Amino acid sequence: ISTTTTTTTTLPPPPVPGGTSPNWSGYVLTGESGGYQAVSGEWTVPTLDCTSVPDGYTSDWVGVNGFGAEYPGLFQDGTTSYCANGQQTDFAWWTDEAENYLSLEVFTVAPGDVIDAEVWQETSGDWVYYVKDLTSGLVSSVVEPYSGSGLSAEWIAEDTGDPSTEGLFPLADFGMVTFTDLGLTVPSGPWTVPPYSDAVEMVSGGWVEALPSPISGTGASAAFTVTYETPGELGSTTGTVAVKHPQSTFAAPVPINIPILPQHRAGQL
Repeated sequence: ISTTTTTTTTLPPPPVPGGTSPNWSGYVLTGESGGYQAVSGEWTVPTLDCTSVPDGYTSDWVGVNGFGAEYPGLFQDGTTSYCANGQQTDFAWWTDEAENYLSLEVFTVAPGDVIDAEVWQETSGDWVYYVKDLTSGLVSSVVEPYSGSGLSAEWIAEDTGDPSTEGLFPLADFGMVTFTDLGLTVPSGPWTVPPYSDAVEMVSGGWVEALPSPISGTGASAAFTVTYETPGELGSTTGTVAVKHPQSTFAAPVPINIPILPQHRAGQL
């Protein structure tokens, strides 16, 4: 007599991000003794689906001090992509608290362009914005007379704010955006890849709008992906502690002339 034994293994549920936000998806780090001195990353400007969301906005950026009201002095730079009447427009920008979080446009970019964005603190205490389109070669950098500490560090895909109402624009269908070449400088020396509990998913009405992946790799290969989720299809399974971001980046580009400074590389993983 022949018998067959079947063994069924129940896999544990996949890990989930540690926090939620109505307008952010990505990674937020806090708690470094002495703060963070530099944050950097690279990504590719996404190609939006302007048919599914004809008037959507999305911004990808790196920065410090954006975690909440307890961390004043948000500094950030990156790119914004949006659809207007079914047509996509993209630009690079920087902003901070002194600019009321209005994105200051520095140059136009295009879908598929690779962006290097960084913020860092100089020995004088001032902070510097730096953003470069590695595809076109366009680069812009600004020194800001602010000497606060980088109490939080962020790599974020954001649902951009509307400056006229301080609400949110519709989130653009950006497909996926991958942040790579993640750099961070801390006073205590090198840092390690953050756990998934430091990730934040974008949630509206209990439904996930943008979902970050765990970080994989180290150094220049360290990367994570944020994926757009169709509203109403994926329920949030994160913890109950919401991440609050009162400072939204407002998509109100203001063309200005920006001096070009030598390239500076932040410390890598």
